[in-house]
Amino acid sequence: MVRTRPISFTCHFVYRPGQFSWSFLPALLWLLVPFTSSQAQYIIQTDGVFDPVYNNPIDITLLPDEISGPLDIGFDFNFFGNTYADFAISSNGFISFQVGGESGTSPQTIPDPADPNDLIALGWGALLPDYIYITYETMGTAPYRTLHVNFFIEDYDEPLPCASGYVLSGQIILYETTNIIELHTDYWDGGDCNTPSTQGIENEDGSIAFYDTGRNNALWNTSETLVRFVPEDYENLAVMALDPVFCEGLRDIRIQVQNVGIASVDTFYVDWTWDGVPQDSINVYTSLPVNSITEVVLGQKTIGSDTSYMLKAWTYNPENHIDNYTLNDTINVPVKGGLEGTYTIGGASPDYATITDAMTSLINSGACDSVIFNIRPGTYTEELDIPYLTIATGAVVIFQSETNNPDDVIITKHYTTGSSNRMIEITNASHIHFKNLTLRVTGTVCSSAVYLNSFCADVRFSGCKISAPTCNSTSTSGAVISLVNGQKDNIGFENNVIRKGSYGLYVSPGSLSLANDLVIEGNSIDSAYRHGMYLNRVQGMDVTDNTVFSPSSAFYGIETNTTYGPIRLEQNNIYVPQGVYGLRVYRHNYNAPPSPDTLYILNNMINLGGAVSGTRSMSLEQSSLVNAWHNTIHTTSTSSTSYAFYSTGNTLSDLRNSVITNFGPGRAAWMTAITSDHNDYYCITPPLISNGTNYTTLEDWVLVSGQDHNSIQIDPEYVSATDLHVGHGALNGAGDTLQPAVTLDIDD
Repeated sequence: MVRTRPISFTCHFVYRPGQFSWSFLPALLWLLVPFTSSQAQYIIQTDGVFDPVYNNPIDITLLPDEISGPLDIGFDFNFFGNTYADFAISSNGFISFQVGGESGTSPQTIPDPADPNDLIALGWGALLPDYIYITYETMGTAPYRTLHVNFFIEDYDEPLPCASGYVLSGQIILYETTNIIELHTDYWDGGDCNTPSTQGIENEDGSIAFYDTGRNNALWNTSETLVRFVPEDYENLAVMALDPVFCEGLRDIRIQVQNVGIASVDTFYVDWTWDGVPQDSINVYTSLPVNSITEVVLGQKTIGSDTSYMLKAWTYNPENHIDNYTLNDTINVPVKGGLEGTYTIGGASPDYATITDAMTSLINSGACDSVIFNIRPGTYTEELDIPYLTIATGAVVIFQSETNNPDDVIITKHYTTGSSNRMIEITNASHIHFKNLTLRVTGTVCSSAVYLNSFCADVRFSGCKISAPTCNSTSTSGAVISLVNGQKDNIGFENNVIRKGSYGLYVSPGSLSLANDLVIEGNSIDSAYRHGMYLNRVQGMDVTDNTVFSPSSAFYGIETNTTYGPIRLEQNNIYVPQGVYGLRVYRHNYNAPPSPDTLYILNNMINLGGAVSGTRSMSLEQSSLVNAWHNTIHTTSTSSTSYAFYSTGNTLSDLRNSVITNFGPGRAAWMTAITSDHNDYYCITPPLISNGTNYTTLEDWVLVSGQDHNSIQIDPEYVSATDLHVGHGALNGAGDTLQPAVTLDIDD
């Protein structure tokens, strides 16, 4: 039938009935074209994640420039409007539904009516490789099975100019029901080897093709990329619960629906049941663009306190068409009547006798609104395991001392055996705060007071006294506070006293995770053995106005390792009389993230002593975009190999307006890979500065390096050995004007 229809172009598309053709067209055209089934349209998506999947594939033995016989897809697959059950694999880097067709000795600029046609090309080229390894398998269950075809094709030493040859490695995935096609390219470097290739799809008569820009019989390279071809009639709505917990009373029951298809939806329908009883259907008429979310009110129900219900809801017929993917159309979830308001723990006539009792109620019922647990004065010998909590959007749960005095409420646990003791373990929980409490672990073995495991968000400790047993070990099992094993978002520690343990605060969410937007402010961290703070894989952080002290000779005051995003280390007072590092910044902006942010080290006082060799009061290493401004950096180490300031392997980093002194036999600074000016350098025993060459005076350093033209070399006349406020008047006004401006001076 001939009919007028709109075509949406988001990719290169060529239609060749005879000699008439057009390539990339504007956003929307109205065409009068007799569309047959083989002229179905596709949308190209390139913003997905490279993620090939393997299970137990079947090997296919092919020679160079050979195509297989028919192979079973494992399900019916619709391609350009035609349905296929079999396919063939060519060792030239494509699959075809034209069983018995050509092997494709040379790549074509598609579309091309010459054989082969009806194909999906991962990297179709004139491949005459030395090694071919091709496999395929069908995975999953109907109606959402997938076919996976894997290519590894390698030429060792040709063609010229490619001395090491080329590699085509990747996977083609076909999806049952949705008829989506994915090309996961692990590696292709044919462009460097003057080997043109084609990546794309072409219909049965070679009149229509779709391909990503620059990959049609062209020279191109790529690694770990995904190109997805989605039929233009693909419609898919996903349903998710809005809030699984409600407060007592008559409440609206809502769900959220997201359009995860490729076209806008204006109409869809919802059916639902409540405790298994069918409810009235909902007809929804609203504009729902691609990726947008709308809220649907299903109806009203009376919610009882501490009562659970079952809600099942599902969408169907978007735009009065079949939804192409139904696994995400339905929710079937419990709905709870949750806690809200203020409750008491302990003391006379409490709501809950113990903290464990209150936590059990919270776990079972959830929180429909913010909840405050006021803990009455007393000592609570308890171990708290806090799992995922069902908490309504915008709500928070607070455990706090009823008197606001942490000395009045002591939560404690004593351990004499074991290597993974954790008094408070929070696993996959969010929106929980602890205020003005004493959290005290005692015993004879290394143990943790607070342990955040798996994903956690909006967990905060403020005004607390948190301590663990003395642990003269580098083992993280003795960290007073640990954040490990998964992403952490918006975790905060404010105005706490953190004492003893192997680490005061240990943050290391794992090699594939980050701790995002961490706040550590106003804390006193005292007498940890190894680190006051170890902050690894953090993205966005504010470490401000903390005091850090330990007499340990193995001690690092604050260390950051592999950090990203905006970070401020500001107004911290670090005193390490016997240790290794005061402040160490290692690998900020490691591996060059696409949008790097600056790490600012501002107005810190760092005082390092002891006899350990090679110590450093402040060390910046292997980092990019670090500004160390307005700091007092001092050492009295008796080792001649110790430095007050140390810089190596950095880029785009700056030292400015700082006082840098060594009152031992070592140098004030090791200066490589950093710009510097308006500083005061001073040492007792020359040389003053080194970068592999020693410089006895500042004048010598300036002459050779071209740095520090406005710096000075004087004794700052500290108030005392432990009070590093300066007394020398020549330092007043000697600093530079900075951008962005630093409005606070730690010496004011």
